[in-house]
Amino acid sequence: MSVHVRGHFGAWRALAAPSAVVGGAIFMLVLTAPLDAWQPPVLLMWLSGAVAFSTRVGERIALRAGGFRHPSAQQWEVLDPVSSAALQRCGFQTSQVDWYVRAGSQPNACVAGRRSVAVTEGALSMFVTGGLSRDQSAAILIHELGHNVSRATHFGLATRRLAAGRIAFWGVMTAAEALSGRV
Repeated sequence: MSVHVRGHFGAWRALAAPSAVVGGAIFMLVLTAPLDAWQPPVLLMWLSGAVAFSTRVGERIALRAGGFRHPSAQQWEVLDPVSSAALQRCGFQTSQVDWYVRAGSQPNACVAGRRSVAVTEGALSMFVTGGLSRDQSAAILIHELGHNVSRATHFGLATRRLAAGRIAFWGVMTAAEALSGRV
């Protein structure tokens, strides 16, 4: 069964994030101001990073840097039957999804980017111990694949990249307040 969803939910999410993106851009402009002639190339590299995260290779690099790992042979032995059932139910080909495992004892799963689904070690543990049936485990992965079908996460990595300057700004401000004794 293949599902076609109309709409671009990821695009709407990206459109809802302009304050974070503008804040990130302002922070990057201030941060790079002392670079003089080097400011434009540095800003261009910062912007191109967001574009790069929208590619398959860029997505893989971002996820690896974020602590996501491809499943080991032992983990894949557990994940393969469940992921195959979920892919078949959603009408996806195996080549359309990259699977990852993330450290964490809590059972959880998530989608990051256009084609990546991750489960925690805790979720894999529950798949193995029978804490979740095969159908329940597949339902979790089907839910995550649904985010890809609706394109809800397609622009997430790029948006986070562009908003990172704003996040860094608030981190710097919080640290400065703490060091000045105001917090």
